[in-house]
Amino acid sequence: MTIARLLLALLLLPSAALAQDRSVLFLGNSYTAGNNLASVVETMLEASGEDVRTDANTPGGYRLPQHLADVDGANATVADWMTPGTVDWTTVILQDQSQVPGFPTSEPVWQESRNAAVTLHERIGAVGADTVLFLTWGRQSGDSTNAQLYPDFDTMQDRLTAGYLAFADAAADDRPVYIAPVGEAFRIVRDDILAAGGDPQEATSLFYRLYTGDGSHPSAEGSTLAGMVIVAALTGANPDDLPNPLGVAAGDLDVLRDAATRAVLDDASGQFLYPYRGAGDDDDAADDDDAADDDDAADDDDAANDDDAADDDDAATSPLQPVDTGCGCATGSAPSGVSWLLVLLLAPMARRRR
Repeated sequence: MTIARLLLALLLLPSAALAQDRSVLFLGNSYTAGNNLASVVETMLEASGEDVRTDANTPGGYRLPQHLADVDGANATVADWMTPGTVDWTTVILQDQSQVPGFPTSEPVWQESRNAAVTLHERIGAVGADTVLFLTWGRQSGDSTNAQLYPDFDTMQDRLTAGYLAFADAAADDRPVYIAPVGEAFRIVRDDILAAGGDPQEATSLFYRLYTGDGSHPSAEGSTLAGMVIVAALTGANPDDLPNPLGVAAGDLDVLRDAATRAVLDDASGQFLYPYRGAGDDDDAADDDDAADDDDAADDDDAANDDDAADDDDAATSPLQPVDTGCGCATGSAPSGVSWLLVLLLAPMARRRR
């Protein structure tokens, strides 16, 4: 066969026949799009000599139900990617909108994301890939738009972690659902500063600098840490051996590598399953009393000072419906106590007019 004919034959092969060593699809939003995280992960994976393909669908503010709609045909490109036999994906990484996983489990928007995670896991299984949940970080100072629910970083991170564990627990079947605990690596950076007597909210601190100016989206340092955690979770690679595609300063890079190592390779909590370790002895990485067995996705005393943030008269503390803002964020509102009082007063008048 001539070289020309060989090249022609290769061009005519379906893409699945030209499989890379590793093919990773990211379905997220601006938290994933920031600093082109897919490219960061690809560069880190290729450092081990693998032939890697990455693709991403990351519209601003996207939630898991929107990604499911895209997979089911709303986005022709994504639907094609997720058609069995089209691309030989090894991993699909799912990132939900940045606040929703920590919302109370009684909220419809939380339930929609959980249900979408379940169905997306099924779709991912149909293409022969692993499902990895990208556990995101709490806001730098909590979320001022949901101040009772997310008053500070720690509370927000607790709730996000519990929510993602609940998604994993709900979705896991005969195939495990893995987690890349990026937010927990952010927490390690923060806790180390506190332990050393520093202030993580100081503008010069590395924790503060994991974020861009909005205190929500990742800086180059934040995306570098995210990439290290994802690659360590996927492969078990030592973060010390990974490249530095975003050019983070050497001193900061050492701290980020240490945090990623402790978050994944040294993690003995048993909370999370990692692809590099396989399914282990736990089918769902969430075999605890948490996340799905309570009303608030965080089993804590805070959030809205009640068990479900919607079972009292101040429901405005619990966002009932996020509104896309073109980023990884959402805001929400609910009727205030005054609004409900007006409804109660006007209802008898409305009945008399009928």
